[in-house]
Amino acid sequence: MNYLRKYKKYKNAGLPIMDFDGKSMHYLNFYKMKNNKGKEKINVFDYDLLSDALEDLLNEEFYYSFNTLICEYDEEGNETIKVGHSHAHNFESVVREVYYNPHVFSIDKEDKYLYSEQEYRFLMKIKSYLMAIKREDISFNATIDDINDMSLNEDACLFRDYKTFVLPDDKSAELMINKKKKYFISLNTNDNRYLLANNEGIYLGLIEVIKKKKLRIDDLTEKDVDYKLEGFKSLKAYQNDLKKFYRENFADFNDRTEIIVNTVKVIRKF
Repeated sequence: MNYLRKYKKYKNAGLPIMDFDGKSMHYLNFYKMKNNKGKEKINVFDYDLLSDALEDLLNEEFYYSFNTLICEYDEEGNETIKVGHSHAHNFESVVREVYYNPHVFSIDKEDKYLYSEQEYRFLMKIKSYLMAIKREDISFNATIDDINDMSLNEDACLFRDYKTFVLPDDKSAELMINKKKKYFISLNTNDNRYLLANNEGIYLGLIEVIKKKKLRIDDLTEKDVDYKLEGFKSLKAYQNDLKKFYRENFADFNDRTEIIVNTVKVIRKF
């Protein structure tokens, strides 16, 4: 497309110009350059992302470092596929890498600072999700149809059909998935099956609530909970800690509010 002709009035624009082609938005930067004869001309650069257009103007760019599958060529042009260090300049490209290569994708400890806590958690959750359903890495030669066919993996339906449940601490999650803790406490539970994950967003397995007991915290007994497993010296201390937690997190909670002790079994461990 001849953007210069279409947006001639903006040839001296100092900020990106928006162009909608009927399907998606594009962003244009106009730069004054000189040809081989020293004559000034205007070049137009087209970007899919506004952040990319602004990066070029500001001479500043995002940088995300990670490990993934890379393709290398020797002097004879022979191709070698291996795990190596790579990088991207926008977060969408990093998401694509972990989606394509969950088994080999990783972020070195010294590069973690390049990501926000939210970004890192999201990437690790994608990796965990794909590893849990045993989705293979995608080859360099895969077609779009090949990639789409991989979404027919029947295990992937687990994540479509069940909600993710995260316990307040990772220790409880590990104890539950290893069948050492067989309950969790909540104010309500609308579903019976949940995908269990830890606070890092790592999926641990599929659990099912097989029994629900509603009562006040003061009425909890040692048959309902294991206060020692919870890290307390007495049932009373555990009850007081539960009350404190619910009062701090739920404005309408009081001593007469009923909680639910959910007895669970592990259906599947990832």
